Amino acid sequence: MNWFRRLLGLNEDQMKSNENNQDAKIEIPESLFIENNPPSVEKEISRAESKLNKFLNDDYYNQGFNAGYHYHSAEILEHYICKIRSEYLLLLDQLIDDDKITIQELKFHYTEVDGLSEKSCKQIENKIIDLEKEIQEIEKQKGLCVEDEGWLAVVLNIFRLAYIQGLEKYHEISLFAKSSGLFN
Repeated sequence: MNWFRRLLGLNEDQMKSNENNQDAKIEIPESLFIENNPPSVEKEISRAESKLNKFLNDDYYNQGFNAGYHYHSAEILEHYICKIRSEYLLLLDQLIDDDKITIQELKFHYTEVDGLSEKSCKQIENKIIDLEKEIQEIEKQKGLCVEDEGWLAVVLNIFRLAYIQGLEKYHEISLFAKSSGLFN
């Protein structure tokens, strides 16, 4: 034990005070283990919203401008519009399928907690109602997109505008090149 005291640089008085301190009751603050504040409720962003937002917030302006500049054809513009619309419809169908699967899982979970917790049952019922409303809104948007209306209208209008601007830029550059004789 002497070598241990020398290693730590403690004398006998310090060792005795350390032994006495070990016998004393150690107080651990309650806040170390218990959080008195309830957890903050953060708004959940569903997978559906994030996929849809990603699609709607894509850079359709640059895509349209580049397509107009490189292809400069009304037929190509319509093919791009059809492509965007079909990708949008596919995404909406996937979102509906995801919601239907979630509803089935919630119904299964409801049967498990039915009779045990009225609060949990009510929360599940409310979530199912919300998902069914979401499905109805998505179905409505599917119908509107055929007429270039609804959520997709902004995307298609931006793409068309940018396509026309890209087409005009192509013609401006090609006319300048011909008139100046730079590329003859």
